[in-house]
Amino acid sequence: MRFASPLLLGLALAVLATPGARAQMSYGKAPMIVRDPELPGQAKIEPKLGEKLPLDERFFDHDGREISLREAIGGKPTVLMLAYSACPKLCSELMNDTVDALKALARLGLVAGKDYQLVRISIDPKEAPIFARKMRESYLEVLDKRSPAEPGFWFLTANHGQGTDVVATRDKILKLADQLGFRYAADNQKAIDDAANDPQKLEKVVRKTKDFVHASALYIVSPDGTVSTVLQGLKRSPELPVENGWTPEDIRQALLTAADGKLGTAVQRLAMLCFAYDSTTGHYKPTMRAMGLIALPFPFVIGFIVWTAMRRARTEKKLSPADVAMPAPALMNN
Repeated sequence: MRFASPLLLGLALAVLATPGARAQMSYGKAPMIVRDPELPGQAKIEPKLGEKLPLDERFFDHDGREISLREAIGGKPTVLMLAYSACPKLCSELMNDTVDALKALARLGLVAGKDYQLVRISIDPKEAPIFARKMRESYLEVLDKRSPAEPGFWFLTANHGQGTDVVATRDKILKLADQLGFRYAADNQKAIDDAANDPQKLEKVVRKTKDFVHASALYIVSPDGTVSTVLQGLKRSPELPVENGWTPEDIRQALLTAADGKLGTAVQRLAMLCFAYDSTTGHYKPTMRAMGLIALPFPFVIGFIVWTAMRRARTEKKLSPADVAMPAPALMNN
């Protein structure tokens, strides 16, 4: 049985490499795009690598429970994004692409909540946990059908529901966005700017905001809350050049960097050595190292068979001709 273990491991690794079908999401009905649209100057991504996030800042999770950013990150490398549930296009596209990439990582044994976290924070100060929960459950169904009670896939809001001070909520979101270098604008930004010095008027204007103009990016954060990598745009199609977005392998490498090279268990790290991202197909495929691992037990099996045959032959040679020709004992007379 000890000879079969490497063979089984190799076969299991080969199964992990089988690409899954692209999920059809209940959100994100807009056509797939490969780069962000033209944006006004105030809506852009200005990466701030090395920035330490406010881990003690508190938000509300999909169930309305207050939680700090530190608790959401949970001491693990984290994929963080800023988006909002009512976004008509880009946020859904980014979430679709991200879940698709996380499914590819799961086939390598890297699972959200176990090896890393995903944290999505709404930029809409009016978005309450109930809306975040509905969208989260939809994506969980596509990701791996896990229980909604399982952590590791966080949809956070600054709003806690009825009675929320949306001006204070907006300020909290803007503060985090500024630390990330995520520049965005409301569809009624001029009215918001004009009402900046009138708290009562500002609240009314903020409540009238419907949409936001923004770019898209994934922020890879280290376990201590430091921004390690910024992946701008959407998932890149295999035929496009590198500057047109990111791939699942980019996320894996960024998580590996954020985790200081210790992403996943020792067995998972071994598995990752045996697979490489194929930019042509957009999937992970076994490398020659994996093929070698699969073939590893065969020389031992063949050697064992030869050794057994030789041992049997030597045993037969030790029998004398008399032993081989020895007649059967005579029957005893009654």
